[in-house]
Order: sequence, then structure tokens, then C-alpha cells
Amino acid sequence: MDHQASREAKRQQINAILEQMELFNRYFDHTEALVQSVFDRMLKERLPAPLHSACPTMTECHILQSLSAAGPSNGSQLAKKLSMTGGGVSKAMTKLIKKKLVSRETRPDNRKEVYYTLTTTGQAIAEAHAILHEKIRQQTAAAFAAYKTTDLALVADVLAKMVNRLNDFSIFPEE
Repeated sequence: MDHQASREAKRQQINAILEQMELFNRYFDHTEALVQSVFDRMLKERLPAPLHSACPTMTECHILQSLSAAGPSNGSQLAKKLSMTGGGVSKAMTKLIKKKLVSRETRPDNRKEVYYTLTTTGQAIAEAHAILHEKIRQQTAAAFAAYKTTDLALVADVLAKMVNRLNDFSIFPEE
């Protein structure tokens, strides 16, 4: 195969991969709604009936999970950790406080700075969310288990390079 034909074959392979990634992305968009539905059912099984209306969105769950891991945090800390805007965090916190999943506190030495902490119910939901993440992780690991080590190394390398490219666009915050 000459050089031109080789370049064309490679371009076609890359385009086929990009098309599959687009399909995966569309599938992922729909999967988020499915995961939300499964999580809502899971919570309703774990929470007493009066708390069923407290079911948080996935974004709210990620905030709860972050508070569970880090402890009391202010809005700026949460925004940075979750790659959200300050306004987005503020809006979500207002809803979480209304649902009685988070409490708002100020420090005696600095009454201007607001810290958020989980309520008992918020902690229970964060734990249920962590269980759901673990189940998804186990299912993903099971799907990868069918592949050879060399194939997995290639997938890991490709994903790492893609994340590095995304980091070049500052999509994710510095860790």
C-alpha cells in the first residue's frame, strides 16, 4: 500500500472512531436519565416515605458526595472541586437546604463566610450515591475483563491522551 492510501485508511479509521465516540456520547446523555431513575428508586427503598420528595438530582448528589468526603466546605471550594460556577453551586445549595439535606453555617470568627454541612439524611443519600457509583464501576470493570492486558493498556493509553487533550482546553480544573 502506498503512502497516500495508508494515510487515507488511517483517516477513515479515525473518522470511524469519532463516529463511535459520538454515539457513545449520545448514549451517555440518555444513560444519565436512566441512572437518575435507578437512583431515585434506590433512594425511595432506603428512605422513609416522608423523605421521598427529597430525592436530589445527580448534580446535587455529587455535591452531597463531595461534602461527605471533604466535610464542611464553602461554595468556592465546592465550585472548584466540582467544576461548577459559584452561581450553580449557590442555586443547588438553596435547593439542598430546602430539601433538608444540607445545613448552612457560619464560623464565629468570620460570619461572612458560609460553610455547608450534610444533615443525617444528606449523609444517607451521599452513601447511597457512593454505592450506585461502585455498582457502575463494577459493571464497567466486568465489561473490560473480557479483554487482553495489551488491549486494556491501549484503551488506557488512548483515554489518558484524550483527557490530556481536554486538559489543554482547561475543561477540567487543576487537581
